[in-house]
Amino acid sequence: EALVAFNTMQEVGSLPTIETYNSLIAMFGRGGLYREAQAIVSHMNESEIQRNEDSFNGLIESFTQNGKYENALTTYMEMQRARCTPNERSLEAILNVYCSAGLVEESKEQFLAIKESGVMPSVISYCQLVSVYAKNE
Repeated sequence: EALVAFNTMQEVGSLPTIETYNSLIAMFGRGGLYREAQAIVSHMNESEIQRNEDSFNGLIESFTQNGKYENALTTYMEMQRARCTPNERSLEAILNVYCSAGLVEESKEQFLAIKESGVMPSVISYCQLVSVYAKNE
């Protein structure tokens, strides 16, 4: 339904905003539809809409949820190349990638990077770190 509304919006001449695109990326990501989220990003690029933190974070989270860890890390690197500063959500999303992939050292390094950035790690971050240690002992 959201995609139909998006298409109708364009048909009547109303241009989508960055918020519209980000909402679609997040919606598809939460639904496990990472390919559709990627298609929205491609549409953004074609429309010359510059991605922001929410755009990148939504795609990273979508890839992670679907076990596409390499894609998530590639998107994170794209975020940095685009001079889009990772925020708390970005940093914790990458921690989730490493923990979900069972990469203990990378998880530990990312957790330290979160702390060094001045962000207070969330309870979820601590739980992820404990979990990756427990699974790999």
